[in-house]
Amino acid sequence: MAPARRPLLAAALFAAAVLLPGAARHGGAAAPPAVLAQARFAFLVPGPGGPLILEVAAVAPAGAPADAAALASAIRAANPGAVPIPPRFVSAAYVLDGVRWRDPVVPWYYAPAGATPSLPPGDALERIRRAAETWSGAGGTPVRFDYRGETADGPGCRGDPAAITYTADGLNVLGWDAIPGNYLGYTCWMRSAPLVEGTPYFELIEFDIVLDPRYPYTGDILQALALHEFGHALGLGHSDRCPGAAMCAGELALIFTEPQPDDLAALIALYGRRPPPPLPRRALVPAIARD
Repeated sequence: MAPARRPLLAAALFAAAVLLPGAARHGGAAAPPAVLAQARFAFLVPGPGGPLILEVAAVAPAGAPADAAALASAIRAANPGAVPIPPRFVSAAYVLDGVRWRDPVVPWYYAPAGATPSLPPGDALERIRRAAETWSGAGGTPVRFDYRGETADGPGCRGDPAAITYTADGLNVLGWDAIPGNYLGYTCWMRSAPLVEGTPYFELIEFDIVLDPRYPYTGDILQALALHEFGHALGLGHSDRCPGAAMCAGELALIFTEPQPDDLAALIALYGRRPPPPLPRRALVPAIARD
């Protein structure tokens, strides 16, 4: 298939390094002082380039009566259209790569050649499909990965991640290949030069995901890795504060088999939420006079 006619820019994203023995893990934030009463609020608010997340952390003096409901009402009154969301959605940073799909229904194909011998072929595909489907509709967004079947053509982006060559074929493909540098997987994408109308994001045109078949995968590890890479294919970058998100880098990318709160917040920021279904029409019943 011929490449898209619009100007394209290729970019490579490297993800999910092989587990290293003794790798340091980031600890959680220190507990707040016990003498203070704290409240945390988060809201999805309209923004000029799409939805934004507003977070408010409030502190009350020890012993003083705190009215969280009153403060939340004041925040909503000052921000028309604000929708409250659980504070855990913004408890850690997320990063966007500045790209998104114009149509959030994204087709993809699986190239089984050279697949890992660690799992039966059917099990490997099932875990990868589960990872893609877990992003579909996540956070109430319109995002959906549409699996179109297998292809004999491998990913157009393959080889040494430090010297990527990209062959645009118009297909979004996940496949297998040996990756130098102790990487388990990486995602490449091509984007448009102009922005998606009404957003600050460039349009994603095509992606390819490459997984290294030599790692001794379990089903959960393969699903977690595929989930992370599919997140890149939607425009999500590596989270800044980890662990706690599927989009954390390195070994921390192999923990979760479904998106976590901060991953969902990133997805909402990129694609918004589906509009609620219309309310059913109520039948008009003529009034009956009663004595």
